[in-house]
Amino acid sequence: MSLPRINEIAKAVLRREGVKDASISVVFVTARTMRSYNNRFMHRNYATDVLAFDLSDDNGPLVGDVLISTDAAQKNAKCYHQSTSRELCLYMIHGILHLTGYDDHDHNDIVRMQERENVLLESLGQAAQSVCE
Repeated sequence: MSLPRINEIAKAVLRREGVKDASISVVFVTARTMRSYNNRFMHRNYATDVLAFDLSDDNGPLVGDVLISTDAAQKNAKCYHQSTSRELCLYMIHGILHLTGYDDHDHNDIVRMQERENVLLESLGQAAQSVCE
Protein backbone atom coordinates (compact mmCIF):
# COMPACT_ATOMS: atom_id res chain seq x y z
CA MET A 1 0.00 0.00 0.00
CA SER A 2 1.44 3.33 -1.05
CA LEU A 3 1.94 6.31 1.22
CA PRO A 4 -0.59 8.41 -0.77
CA ARG A 5 -3.20 5.63 -0.33
CA ILE A 6 -2.48 5.44 3.41
CA ASN A 7 -2.99 9.19 3.71
CA GLU A 8 -6.14 9.04 1.59
CA ILE A 9 -7.67 6.30 3.76
CA ALA A 10 -6.81 8.02 7.03
CA LYS A 11 -8.16 11.39 5.88
CA ALA A 12 -11.36 9.84 4.51
CA VAL A 13 -12.07 7.91 7.72
CA LEU A 14 -11.37 10.93 9.92
CA ARG A 15 -13.57 13.14 7.73
CA ARG A 16 -16.44 10.62 7.82
CA GLU A 17 -16.10 10.39 11.61
CA GLY A 18 -16.33 14.16 11.92
CA VAL A 19 -12.74 14.68 13.06
CA LYS A 20 -11.47 18.01 11.78
CA ASP A 21 -8.07 18.19 13.50
CA ALA A 22 -5.87 15.13 13.91
CA SER A 23 -2.31 13.87 13.84
CA ILE A 24 -2.07 10.12 13.44
CA SER A 25 0.95 7.93 12.85
CA VAL A 26 0.42 4.61 11.09
CA VAL A 27 3.20 2.10 11.71
CA PHE A 28 3.46 -1.26 9.95
CA VAL A 29 5.17 -3.95 12.06
CA THR A 30 5.85 -7.68 12.12
CA ALA A 31 3.91 -10.14 14.26
CA ARG A 32 6.90 -10.37 16.59
CA THR A 33 6.97 -6.62 17.16
CA MET A 34 3.19 -6.54 17.57
CA ARG A 35 3.36 -9.25 20.21
CA SER A 36 5.97 -7.25 22.08
CA TYR A 37 3.83 -4.08 22.05
CA ASN A 38 0.68 -5.99 22.96
CA ASN A 39 2.47 -7.60 25.89
CA ARG A 40 4.11 -4.38 27.06
CA PHE A 41 1.10 -2.06 26.84
CA MET A 42 -1.96 -4.32 26.96
CA HIS A 43 -0.50 -7.14 29.10
CA ARG A 44 -1.53 -9.73 26.50
CA ASN A 45 1.21 -12.12 25.42
CA TYR A 46 0.18 -12.69 21.80
CA ALA A 47 0.37 -10.93 18.49
CA THR A 48 -2.71 -9.05 17.37
CA ASP A 49 -3.59 -7.37 14.09
CA VAL A 50 -4.04 -3.75 15.24
CA LEU A 51 -3.18 -1.64 18.26
CA ALA A 52 -4.27 1.97 18.66
CA PHE A 53 -2.85 4.39 21.17
CA ASP A 54 -4.79 7.58 21.86
CA LEU A 55 -2.27 10.27 22.82
CA SER A 56 -4.73 13.17 22.74
CA ASP A 57 -5.09 15.85 25.37
CA ASP A 58 -8.59 16.41 26.70
CA ASN A 59 -9.18 19.64 24.76
CA GLY A 60 -6.75 19.27 21.89
CA PRO A 61 -6.84 17.64 18.48
CA LEU A 62 -7.00 13.87 18.02
CA VAL A 63 -3.47 12.50 18.31
CA GLY A 64 -2.64 8.84 18.12
CA ASP A 65 -0.61 5.94 16.83
CA VAL A 66 -1.99 2.97 14.93
CA LEU A 67 0.21 -0.13 14.77
CA ILE A 68 -0.67 -2.65 12.07
CA SER A 69 0.71 -6.16 11.73
CA THR A 70 1.62 -6.86 8.11
CA ASP A 71 2.02 -10.54 9.01
CA ALA A 72 -1.57 -10.68 10.28
CA ALA A 73 -2.77 -8.88 7.15
CA GLN A 74 -1.10 -11.43 4.89
CA LYS A 75 -2.37 -14.38 6.92
CA ASN A 76 -5.93 -13.09 7.21
CA ALA A 77 -6.09 -12.06 3.56
CA LYS A 78 -5.60 -15.72 2.64
CA CYS A 79 -8.14 -16.89 5.21
CA TYR A 80 -10.78 -14.38 4.11
CA HIS A 81 -9.97 -14.68 0.39
CA GLN A 82 -9.17 -10.96 0.24
CA SER A 83 -6.20 -8.97 -0.95
CA THR A 84 -3.56 -7.98 1.57
CA SER A 85 -4.27 -4.38 0.60
CA ARG A 86 -7.92 -4.77 1.66
CA GLU A 87 -6.87 -6.23 5.01
CA LEU A 88 -4.44 -3.37 5.59
CA CYS A 89 -7.21 -0.91 4.73
CA LEU A 90 -9.52 -2.64 7.22
CA TYR A 91 -6.85 -2.50 9.93
CA MET A 92 -6.30 1.20 9.34
CA ILE A 93 -10.03 1.83 9.61
CA HIS A 94 -10.23 -0.32 12.75
CA GLY A 95 -7.36 1.51 14.44
CA ILE A 96 -8.70 4.94 13.57
CA LEU A 97 -12.16 3.99 14.82
CA HIS A 98 -10.57 3.02 18.15
CA LEU A 99 -9.00 6.47 18.29
CA THR A 100 -12.39 8.09 17.66
CA GLY A 101 -14.05 6.18 20.52
CA TYR A 102 -15.20 2.84 19.13
CA ASP A 103 -14.57 -0.21 21.27
CA ASP A 104 -14.67 -3.96 20.65
CA HIS A 105 -14.77 -5.56 24.08
CA ASP A 106 -18.34 -6.86 24.14
CA HIS A 107 -20.68 -8.29 21.52
CA ASN A 108 -22.72 -5.13 20.93
CA ASP A 109 -19.60 -2.99 20.58
CA ILE A 110 -18.07 -5.51 18.17
CA VAL A 111 -21.19 -5.53 15.98
CA ARG A 112 -21.37 -1.72 16.00
CA MET A 113 -17.70 -1.41 15.08
CA GLN A 114 -17.88 -4.03 12.31
CA GLU A 115 -20.91 -2.33 10.80
CA ARG A 116 -19.06 0.98 10.72
CA GLU A 117 -15.95 -0.69 9.26
CA ASN A 118 -18.05 -2.18 6.47
CA VAL A 119 -19.64 1.18 5.64
CA LEU A 120 -16.22 2.81 5.53
CA LEU A 121 -14.67 0.00 3.47
CA GLU A 122 -17.44 0.27 0.91
CA SER A 123 -17.10 4.04 0.77
CA LEU A 124 -13.38 3.61 0.07
CA GLY A 125 -14.01 1.11 -2.71
CA GLN A 126 -12.93 -1.92 -0.69
CA ALA A 127 -16.15 -3.94 -0.61
CA ALA A 128 -16.40 -5.96 2.58
CA GLN A 129 -17.13 -9.67 2.72
CA SER A 130 -18.16 -11.85 5.63
CA VAL A 131 -15.50 -13.22 7.91
CA CYS A 132 -13.99 -16.65 7.55
CA GLU A 133 -15.41 -19.15 10.00
